[in-house]
Amino acid sequence: MKTSVEKNPGEARDAVRERAERGSTPSRLSWDWLVFNATVFVASGCIMTVEILSTRLVARFLGSSLYTWTSAIGVVLAGISLGNYLGGRLADRFHPRRTLSLLFIAASLCCLSIPMMNNWIGWWEALNAFSWPTRIFLHFALAFLLPATMLGTMAPVVAKMALSMGQGAGRTIGTLYAWGAIGSIVGTFVAGFFLVAWIGTEGAVLLVAGVLALMGIAYGYRSWVPYAWTAAYAGVMLCALGSWSSTQAVAVAFGLRERDTGDIVFQQDSNYQRVMVRTAVGSPNERRMVLDKLVHSQANLRDPLEMKYHYAMVYAEVMRRWHPANAPVTALVIGGGGYVFPRYLEIAYPGSYVEVAEIDPVVTQAAFEVFGLPRDTSIRRYHMDARNRVQDLVRRKRAGEAVPVFDFIFGDSFSDFSVPFHLTTLEFDLQLNELLSDDGVYMLNMIDLLDSGRFLGAVVNTYRRAFPCVYVFSASGLTEERDTFIVVCAKRYLDLSDVVATIRAKNVFTGDLLTPEQLARLAERSGDVVLTDDYAPVENLLAPVVRRFKASKEEEKTRAEEFIRLIDQGAFERLIARCREVLKDDPDAARAHFYLGVALAKQGRLDEAIAEYRAELQRDPGHATSYANIGLAEAQRGDFEAAVGAYRAALKIDPRDATVRCHLGRALLRLGKPEEAASEYREAIRVRPGYARAHDDLGVLLLQRGEAAAAVTEFREVLKLDSNYPGVRNQLGQALAETGDLAGAAESFGLAVESEPSNADYRMNLGLAFQRLGRATEAAAQYQESLRLKAENPPVMNALAWLLATSAEDRVRDGAEAVRWAERLCQMVGRDNPELLDTLAAAYAEVGRYDEAVQTARRALELASGGQQTELADQIRARLKLYEAGQPYRE
Repeated sequence: MKTSVEKNPGEARDAVRERAERGSTPSRLSWDWLVFNATVFVASGCIMTVEILSTRLVARFLGSSLYTWTSAIGVVLAGISLGNYLGGRLADRFHPRRTLSLLFIAASLCCLSIPMMNNWIGWWEALNAFSWPTRIFLHFALAFLLPATMLGTMAPVVAKMALSMGQGAGRTIGTLYAWGAIGSIVGTFVAGFFLVAWIGTEGAVLLVAGVLALMGIAYGYRSWVPYAWTAAYAGVMLCALGSWSSTQAVAVAFGLRERDTGDIVFQQDSNYQRVMVRTAVGSPNERRMVLDKLVHSQANLRDPLEMKYHYAMVYAEVMRRWHPANAPVTALVIGGGGYVFPRYLEIAYPGSYVEVAEIDPVVTQAAFEVFGLPRDTSIRRYHMDARNRVQDLVRRKRAGEAVPVFDFIFGDSFSDFSVPFHLTTLEFDLQLNELLSDDGVYMLNMIDLLDSGRFLGAVVNTYRRAFPCVYVFSASGLTEERDTFIVVCAKRYLDLSDVVATIRAKNVFTGDLLTPEQLARLAERSGDVVLTDDYAPVENLLAPVVRRFKASKEEEKTRAEEFIRLIDQGAFERLIARCREVLKDDPDAARAHFYLGVALAKQGRLDEAIAEYRAELQRDPGHATSYANIGLAEAQRGDFEAAVGAYRAALKIDPRDATVRCHLGRALLRLGKPEEAASEYREAIRVRPGYARAHDDLGVLLLQRGEAAAAVTEFREVLKLDSNYPGVRNQLGQALAETGDLAGAAESFGLAVESEPSNADYRMNLGLAFQRLGRATEAAAQYQESLRLKAENPPVMNALAWLLATSAEDRVRDGAEAVRWAERLCQMVGRDNPELLDTLAAAYAEVGRYDEAVQTARRALELASGGQQTELADQIRARLKLYEAGQPYRE
């Protein structure tokens, strides 16, 4: 039988060496115990930190719900289980200490990749094919299973090392388990209560990766691997935290920073969500507050009474009906958001008592800093869960304390598919009833489908148990699309029959008051469900909404394909009509404004096109292509300053768009900024290696600046990338001619002519190269063919006339033909050009008309001298002497 040493002699030698190095003194054993326990403590703490952070990262795309927490816990536990199994196998096969170092490094790398993977998966359209719960699970699995698995591999390796110390197996394992559990607890509380609010979600992920990298060094301090990785990690941190544009671009690409689109005026991770405020395109006083993935509030800083949402219009009109105008009210608002409606109450009803239960203090901070809420507001803010605030008021009321008796309670805490179920239950509604006056009204908004309405029906069933009268408004009146509904609950009958008509007279409003028959159908569809603290399956009730949302995404994709097909067909009138039809049915339809802008631009209706692109940006501020197309339209209008601004806005969103960089370079050239243009072309090449257009644009610029040799390099690079790139052989020929390589220039021009035989300019350039090479016959043939293709081309006419009049080859010269071309040219452009008159004089001399040659040459000399064309004047003067002597001029 083979011994263990025979099975793995390397491992045995390492173990012997380690025991020799470690020794066996009690103090050394105590130190090892501390190290091992600390290791499982740190690894377990990192696992729980990643689990907490995972829900925050995914919420930006999918919200927060029972599905997200279930998926997060399940995926992380699966990763830990798989990691424990793999870690045990690795511990048996390899030296534990070195293995542990590499595992920590691998875990650090996996954690560092989380932001990038989360962003990539969040925008991956393939996941739209799955149901909502499945999509959430797949998102977590793809982004977090591998990091959780790597973090789970640590414990078995540490356990093997601890067991080698010779202590009792039960005591050893039990102690490690205990420290692992303590680490999990500490990681949970530190992440949830401290880290996110301190350094944000991405910052917390980076910190975890850094801690793991340091642990890798601690266990592998003799190896270069952990040091190399830690250096790479430091580089990533530099990109994430640095203020340089290049590092910021890298950080954005890897998901370590939010892309700066220029419209973000506030951004911070709170303990509850990511809070962001953006300005509207072209209107800095228009603000949008985005909580995770949902636009929660909109405000006009110049007009705080303006209602942006239909549900707020209903709130305001119902209030106006049942409360005297300008008389103070006592109101509770559940969910502050941008504090738009609480501020409306404060201004429209002076002297009112308004309190807001807003769980997130960062939301309030944003409202103060950038959403127009004045610092001296009378609104009372309670940063706590609304359920807790209500419970506290009810408890105090029952104890005989003086508490507010509310005329109105407004609910504004539901976010898309993320519903705080504890604010929907019968128990909560009964508490709200207890806080309302006898004439009090409770209103809230929520999302559902009218033709399904399972959640809405359950809400109505529940509220009817707490309030005698329940009414429901739809915000848009649609029967097949997701809609916002406003539920109005009162202790007595309210006549709301003409509320809709009044709102429509003041605002664009397509909603309606649901009839008793519609409410009855909703109750039936919900199965007479009543929501309670014990039973509130809101996610399941909203499942049809999620499925319809998925279907609408598929419809958007199909519609975009239709729009693109119409563009390819050149059917712009049909595209305009189709886009307007879509926008009539859904003013917020994705990309309809954009494609309408494309069609209008194709027809030259640039002002209208720009307006449509801006409308698309109002709907989606991050749509870089709309900015780019605004730039193209402004350039067509000749406003290159505006074009540059639009291109730069597009590049803030997508700095790796090489095509936009080339457009920006061309606009900068038109503004006389060649250095900046060259910089943009080179950046386009850097971000998109192998982009022929960028090399070509740079080559043209270099040629214009007289850097012909550098231009040759760029044009040859274009040919390597795309041998059929339009015009590049002609441009290469021009650059080669500038460098003095006339043979190379002729060859390149010849290839250009072969590729486009009907291009008159290419033939002219080839003729010029032949003429400079002394190949007059071939030059004349190219000039003549060029003029056949393009009859009135002054440069070619002049070159041909000169060649026919002055060529040293007898067979080429044709004085009569030279006179014909030269006289025709002068008739076309006039007799004020010294070069053309010089050609005409040479032609006259060739046919023996010396008096006319002398007269014409003297006029040419006069013009050249007056125009400070010294070199040309000297040449004409020399030829004039020949004419006066009765001799023609020869090249």
